[in-house]
Amino acid sequence: MGSNDKNTFIDESPRWLIVRGHHDRALQVLQKAARWNNTSLPPKHRMRKLMTHITKESYKMSGDESIATLIKHFFVHFSMLFRTRKMLQLTLCSNVGLLVTALGYQSISLSSAIYSSDPYIYSTLAGVVEIPGATLTIPFVNTFGRRPSNIVCMSTTGIFILAIAFIPKSKD
Repeated sequence: MGSNDKNTFIDESPRWLIVRGHHDRALQVLQKAARWNNTSLPPKHRMRKLMTHITKESYKMSGDESIATLIKHFFVHFSMLFRTRKMLQLTLCSNVGLLVTALGYQSISLSSAIYSSDPYIYSTLAGVVEIPGATLTIPFVNTFGRRPSNIVCMSTTGIFILAIAFIPKSKD
């Protein structure tokens, strides 16, 4: 399914489409989002003018710039993550959540010898456990929303990881 396919499951980012010059497709995606959110967009001629401006600005940014200018642009955009108290909270919470999730996942993967003496069984079980995460994620998020899905999945994972501490080391 390409970005021009009208039956795509998830639309491309309108900003990405605008920067790449796909203004018609970006307008379709924005109109679809406006319908879902029960809101309206400015007239098409104003939207196209704005899209053209964004495209031109992105070409200016990607031109022959010095390293100092690129670093300056990076820090200007990076500082937006910390500009307001709410953005700071969101940035810190999402990064801490990502760090904890990655550390937990990697620590379980790296300590496979503790959970099974046979690496093939452990690898098979690890793969089987990944199946629900790969197949149920999209329907779960579509039904309950991103935030509740994240809370439930992270909490369930945390409970199971804590439960590992109470599993006896041997059956002797």
